Amino acid sequence: MGGRGLVATAAGGVGEGGVAVDFVCRFWAPNFGIPEDPVTGSAYCGLAPYWSRVLGVAAGGELIGYQASARGGMVRCAVVPGEGGVEGGVEGGGGDRVLIRGYAVSVFKGEIL
Repeated sequence: MGGRGLVATAAGGVGEGGVAVDFVCRFWAPNFGIPEDPVTGSAYCGLAPYWSRVLGVAAGGELIGYQASARGGMVRCAVVPGEGGVEGGVEGGGGDRVLIRGYAVSVFKGEIL
């Protein structure tokens, strides 16, 4: 497999605690030593615009995604206009920034000098 990784996604589903979600996904990056990533924040930068268009969610509207890995996690995301306006940066318009939020686990701490 070439490239950074592979994401598989589908509409709807059930996340943690039986909560209904707008879409589900999984992410693998074996070329980088990651058999399966538990929750891939960067993947939502592509998933949010895609599912916003498919589901007809207006700019700024929130979507809930669930990454269905063994450790898994829910991510809330929204596509919002950036400085360039709603048509800058995202194919088909709809915004050029993706905001994501959810709970995270720190795995390391560092300092750049």
